Amino acid sequence: MVENKPLWQLSATEIAIATRNGDLTAAEITEAAISRQEAVNPHLNAVVVSLADQARADADALDKSK
Repeated sequence: MVENKPLWQLSATEIAIATRNGDLTAAEITEAAISRQEAVNPHLNAVVVSLADQARADADALDKSK
């Protein structure tokens, strides 16, 4: 967590700063987003097709490219 907040509560600006500073990785951010989506989607039914595996692969590739 950055500033004692769960990642899903951070703004895009906070995430960008933390990523740039090396405090967060793309994989960490992606996992937080997937976890939040999995937690709330049963109530919202907003996600029909999950692309979580592809998102994880893309985040890992991004982290490795740095």
